[in-house]
Amino acid sequence: NFSTDSCALSFESLTRENEETFYHCDQLIKGMYHIFLPRWRQEHSRMLLLRAETYYSSPRRGLYEVLTKVLAFLGVQPPASEAEWKPLLEPPIALGGQRPVGGMPAQAPETTSLLKRFYRPGLIEVAELLRAEPDAAEWREWAAMAEQSQGQGPGGGAGQGREGGRRSAVGVA
Repeated sequence: NFSTDSCALSFESLTRENEETFYHCDQLIKGMYHIFLPRWRQEHSRMLLLRAETYYSSPRRGLYEVLTKVLAFLGVQPPASEAEWKPLLEPPIALGGQRPVGGMPAQAPETTSLLKRFYRPGLIEVAELLRAEPDAAEWREWAAMAEQSQGQGPGGGAGQGREGGRRSAVGVA
């Protein structure tokens, strides 16, 4: 069976020779949430799905939004004051893998367009799979951006300009 689902699900079982040949496929497969989400749901009764775009659009505000959702999901009281939020929103250490000072080079428009076309059907399917979630409207909006004309709005794994290939994250509790 050489379906997209089958290939994505069995990718990790490839021989070393095939794995090296298809290494970059792994980067595409990571964004195929529509293939993995139903299986994750079979194993985990509670899941919190987050869009990385929320964080990357504005790191401080986005991190605040993401942490607020994560804390609520875990049933943990959020910090009560700005002073308590500060260590979470402004860590005192520099993390490895920081972006270059001038930012990442812009992604070629053709690449963005190609990735949007590639991920569009899966993003629409993810929005449908998440129709019963409390933030379903946000997921529909996210998928609708992928349906817009080529080169418009974020396209899942496609990312935009300097941000490169951003993907959503999934948390399981």
